[in-house]
Amino acid sequence: MANWHEHIKKGGKTCPHCGSHSLTFSNVDGNSLSADIECIKCHEQWQEFFTLTGVRVDGKEYSL
Repeated sequence: MANWHEHIKKGGKTCPHCGSHSLTFSNVDGNSLSADIECIKCHEQWQEFFTLTGVRVDGKEYSL
């Protein structure tokens, strides 16, 4: 069973089902900042939503 809270805390870098780093991203939609993701190892699928937390301009970072 996936631990979605841990997946989000760790930044979504691995499959929450099997721990694999082999993920594919598709249908990235810049308007709503979401992506459809599939694990290459276990073939589980999910959708992630992203929130703007800051920007980097000319090497300088700005965040709220």
